[in-house]
Amino acid sequence: MSNTWKNPVRIHTGTGAPDIVFGPIQAFEALNNRWPASRGPKYNDAKRICRLAAAGEISIDFARMAFISAAVEASVFDEVGGLIKPTH
Repeated sequence: MSNTWKNPVRIHTGTGAPDIVFGPIQAFEALNNRWPASRGPKYNDAKRICRLAAAGEISIDFARMAFISAAVEASVFDEVGGLIKPTH
């Protein structure tokens, strides 16, 4: 089972170039290490869901939706380039 999303997600968590997130493992890392200090309830949900998806316990597509929701909540979702064309 692949641990990468068909459609990566682009976020801006700093002043540099956007981050392109390819799956739940990378999303969990972004949530833990590059997320803004202001964190809402969708952040906690996404963190838990991405961890479970990375372990193969739930759908990676469900994790993607949770990650996008957290990114929108935190105002880091790249609305122009956030939904990138499929990688495979």
